Amino acid sequence: RISYINPVAEDLFGCKVEDVLGSPLYDLLRISHQDGKAVDDLIPLAMLQGTPVTLPDDTWLAGGNGRRYAIEGSLAPKWNEGRADGVVVTFKDVTLRRFEEEQSKQDHKHSALSRLADGIAGHLDLELSVVAEESTRLLNSLPADSKLRSAAETIESAALDAFGVTCRMRAFGQEREIKPQVVQVNEILENLGRNWHKALPGLTVQPFGCRNHRKCRSGCIRGD
Repeated sequence: RISYINPVAEDLFGCKVEDVLGSPLYDLLRISHQDGKAVDDLIPLAMLQGTPVTLPDDTWLAGGNGRRYAIEGSLAPKWNEGRADGVVVTFKDVTLRRFEEEQSKQDHKHSALSRLADGIAGHLDLELSVVAEESTRLLNSLPADSKLRSAAETIESAALDAFGVTCRMRAFGQEREIKPQVVQVNEILENLGRNWHKALPGLTVQPFGCRNHRKCRSGCIRGD
């Protein structure tokens, strides 16, 4: 049962230490894997081994107000006169770091796909230029009433359409210049709500908005 939590843990759990003293640990420490499956009870393992047990790499904590936090930490036995009579749970919030790592992975994937798309587009451009040139030459050599003109025109049209695809592939691989703008967050949220209603007329959307906490100073919000 809980005998103490520090102020940082109070903020994450959304409670005061006096409200949870004596409560079962897992009533407060609700941890799960990223897929939502509960993490195995590590307390017996820590006490039996007599050494700290590290939390799994993908551990998430259900905090106060319905929020989830990515955490890293461990459970270590608490010793009393040579015997383990409890555990000390230590963890830290690594949500931002996990987000940045995931963003980095996505950036690497995009970079690899961009190089692949550019290489494929370059190869197709060479092949398509030959097809387009030869189909045009064939059309010019055929009589106006030739039965082969329809097939040649189809080949030429397909080559031109394929050129459009390779252009889009090249555009996908190009770096785009990002120009940050100052926006009104509430206006964006209101527009989003209206679009939801248009897309799903039967959907009920509660009013929502964004405001500063009373203890915070006014400022700008950066976001992707």
